[in-house]
Amino acid sequence: MLPFNLVDTNIESPEVHFENKLDENNRWIVLSHRIPWKKLSRLYKKAIPVLPELSDQNIKIVTGASIVKYQEGLSVEKTIDFISENPYVQYLLGFKAFRPEPVNKTILSSLLNKIDSLLERHNTSIKRRKTEVSQNATYNLPDKLIFHNLNGFVFIDPENIIYIKAEGNYSTFFLENNQKEMVTENLGRIYTRLNKSIFIRTKRSYIINSKYLSRIDISKKICILSKNGAEFHCSISKEQIINFSKNLKTRQVYTHSHLNITSNPTSLPEKEYDSSFS
Repeated sequence: MLPFNLVDTNIESPEVHFENKLDENNRWIVLSHRIPWKKLSRLYKKAIPVLPELSDQNIKIVTGASIVKYQEGLSVEKTIDFISENPYVQYLLGFKAFRPEPVNKTILSSLLNKIDSLLERHNTSIKRRKTEVSQNATYNLPDKLIFHNLNGFVFIDPENIIYIKAEGNYSTFFLENNQKEMVTENLGRIYTRLNKSIFIRTKRSYIINSKYLSRIDISKKICILSKNGAEFHCSISKEQIINFSKNLKTRQVYTHSHLNITSNPTSLPEKEYDSSFS
């Protein structure tokens, strides 16, 4: 066992025990119950040589801190400050009481920097191999999107996406063959990585693949996607309904399927409703 502990026992600071004082619906508490900590701990121990010498409590702190750092897009220093200020994040890291200075900043900073260096080397290696393959291969590699999930990484082919739904700060991909994948990335960031001539953000919480769009019900404010005989209902905003009505004849993206917009014309304001689509 290494002669240090991530829990800072040298600093005398008041503790406020959580007990039943925290909101169980807070995103960090929900996440703490979803993460397979033992499995994640084994993955981190294999990847980072120094971690096998740490206790299970310390492993949870460093892996949890790494998740917080990525999730919030923070630097190492800001991550440690965020942990010190947030009781819900301290709960995620396994603490039973709030402490203004819960961790040894020097040690945790060193470990998080090691993780960053490891990920940077890994990403550089992947990019280099991908470049080498693309230069030497006589075939085209599939263009897949890579996302973090609760167990590691997931690779998603955009062609297989039917729609995506927001789940708080996370998102769920609904794919072909009834497959689902939850990723630790919000819908806004995902949308920036998609082809906007195919994928449409119909509402704050939904992105759809327009290739599977078959109908829009104005009165219910839903769009219906069809794939292999199955239907999927997604919410759509009034603004997007108006955009569909205005652009239906000209936008190439909607020529993938025969699109019907069904409802009483009076469900839209008179000036905004195009009667040619009734």
